[in-house]
Order: sequence, then C-alpha cells, then structure tokens
Amino acid sequence: MRIAVLGATGQTGYAFCTLALKNDHQIVAVVRDTSKMNGLVSQNTDQIQVVQTNILDPSALAKNLVGVDAVVSCLGSKFVPPWKEESTFYTDSIISIVSAMRESNVQRLICISAAMLRSDQNLPEVNFKKPTELFKNPSMVFRKFVRTVAVSHLKDMEKMENFLMQSCPDIEYSIMRPYALISKPMSNREVAIETDTDQMENCAFHIYRENLAQEMLNGLEQNLWNQKTVCVAMRC
Repeated sequence: MRIAVLGATGQTGYAFCTLALKNDHQIVAVVRDTSKMNGLVSQNTDQIQVVQTNILDPSALAKNLVGVDAVVSCLGSKFVPPWKEESTFYTDSIISIVSAMRESNVQRLICISAAMLRSDQNLPEVNFKKPTELFKNPSMVFRKFVRTVAVSHLKDMEKMENFLMQSCPDIEYSIMRPYALISKPMSNREVAIETDTDQMENCAFHIYRENLAQEMLNGLEQNLWNQKTVCVAMRC
C-alpha cells in the first residue's frame, strides 16, 4: 500500500511511518522539515519519499497525493490556552486535506482527534469543593478538567469531525479518538477500542503513541472503521 503521512516528523507520525515500513508499505512523508526524516530515509531508501509542502495549500498538497492509496494525518498543533485566540488548525487542515484528496482521487483517510470531545450538557455537575465526591467518578472529573483546560483545541477538533461527518460522504474516513498520548515504547498491554463514542469505561486515561500508530495501521490494512469514530486507550 502507498500511504501519504502528514505530520510524519511528529512522534505519532514517525512511529506510524516506522511500523508501516516494517510491513513493506510505501510511504510519502509530507513534512515541513525534511531533515527530520533522514534516519528513516537512510534505512528505507526504496520505500519512502519525503516531500516538503504547505498542507494548508490544497493544490500543492494534491500534487503529492497522486497515486497514493490512503492518507494518514498525524497533524497536531501547539497547545492554545483557553484565554488566548481560538484554535483553527484542525479545521483548516482537514478542509485542505479533503480538497487535495478529491483533486487527486483518494478516498481513504485516517486522522487523529481526541477522546472526551463532545458536549458535556448531559453530565451532572461535579462539586470540586468536596474531595470525597471527586473519587466517586474520576472519569467525569478528568473529563471536566480536560475540557476546561483544552477547550480551544477540543472545539477545533469537534469542528474537524463535524466537517468530515456532514460534508464528506465520498471520503472513507476513520477518526481516531485517543486519550492522552504518552511517549513510551510499544506496550504489549491490550488496547481498548470502541467505535461511535468519545469515552470508555474500564480503561486508562492514556495510550502510548506507538500503540496508537499500530492501531491506525491495523485499521488501514484490515479496512476497518469506514466513516467511524474510534475511541482508543490502554486497557486497565
């Protein structure tokens, strides 16, 4: 399979490229700094092509997607505090990616969003002044904390998801919703996976980046989760 990987120099993207190359796939790594891919290129000269382009320019991006079987977006942006300007990177990038995919006739897409993304309107309030209540439902407390601190990122990701769900019936997308990403080596622990939800019970509040990359590769190779959201975390 020939796979275009956006954000290939990031930790998750680099892990995905490494795993895909081991499985004999061809990689088109779309990056800002080509020098960061020198290690993989030197070991896999015939399997990887590294290109530098502006992913927010759909016409430029489309030129590098010609002939690929799938696009994997591991793009991420710097943390935006809730008191600063609104984040738009995820929405802007997915609109550009889909436009480029359509121009180059590519249908398969896997991208990364986040767990605990959707509205908390139906969740009961948490009384943070009573410590005993915080231990009754740690999942809810963690969810409230994340949504308060990362509200700008999550709103942007929600808009990204809505764009795919509402405006892309022609795109075979899978939206990965990982819990907190941890930079540790691949774990043999079981990975919990549920579709069409943004939270799970009986799971850790994290997943190792290499494990996430492996599940994304599995989804491509086994043609899983067409037009699905996929919540992923390490099993407790």
